[in-house]
Amino acid sequence: KRLYEVFRNVVLKLFYCIERFRKGSLITDYDATQNYLFWGFHLTTEATISLRGLPYLTQTSLIESISRVLPYGYFLYVREHPSWRDKNKFEHLKKLSELPNVKVISTEVPIHTILRNSKGAITYNATTGIEALMHGKPVLSFSPNIYYPLHPSSDYCSDLYELGAKL
Repeated sequence: KRLYEVFRNVVLKLFYCIERFRKGSLITDYDATQNYLFWGFHLTTEATISLRGLPYLTQTSLIESISRVLPYGYFLYVREHPSWRDKNKFEHLKKLSELPNVKVISTEVPIHTILRNSKGAITYNATTGIEALMHGKPVLSFSPNIYYPLHPSSDYCSDLYELGAKL
């Protein structure tokens, strides 16, 4: 059994290494001069996603909807959660990178650099929203949160038909 576990771990590490290499081809260089909004992926095991993610099916489907109604001249920078960069498959990020106006950026770019230069953050309900507010950036969330009713620069979208107007 011990030999099996060692072999399994080696195979998994090799797989993750290959996936990380393949995903590198999808990464867009971060450009602070672009007009962009930011979406940081949530861990799929977070209560925000598993309990409060409805009515939105997945982060990917929500990003697809956002990409279609972004203001002219804006991009959506998307970044994997740094703790889960090995968990998102190449095919998943490839699908995102093919969406109009969506650019996948590296987890190596510090979150505070991203938020400081962004025009705002979009989130279900992450601490990224609070960090964006600390940088004076507006936040659009898709799940009830503690900062929406308390901060004038935060907004809540409960209906995708309102998404374009809210952005």
